[in-house]
Amino acid sequence: MEIKILNHEEILEQKELILDFYVSVYQTTREHYRKAIENTYLACVLIDENDRIWGSCRILTDFSKHAHIIDFIIDPSMQKHGWGSKILERAAKECKRLGCRYIGLTCAKELFDFYAKNNFKTVEGFNYLKFEG
Repeated sequence: MEIKILNHEEILEQKELILDFYVSVYQTTREHYRKAIENTYLACVLIDENDRIWGSCRILTDFSKHAHIIDFIIDPSMQKHGWGSKILERAAKECKRLGCRYIGLTCAKELFDFYAKNNFKTVEGFNYLKFEG
């Protein structure tokens, strides 16, 4: 197993493999994620020697100040083995290498403990707001 950072060109080259992973884990259609993957410029993947993806997150970033980790998911068979923590660590390290000072993510409350163990903390006074208009 290897954790790789993929740039936009590599993401496009691996697009079908990434789509295979999201479709199988999220139980969705390829078209649902195709445009999102095509417009992703940075991703972190857990990939085996047969080029099968077992975990992934996409990183939205301005490549200088802000980064936001989205669509972070690990194949259920790979959970509880430390891979999720390793992917987050590698993704955050890459964001810091780019100069990002603010690295965030959005998650369900039941995942707070996992992310807290991986150095993500809630920010007092800030809440996620969703546009409804």
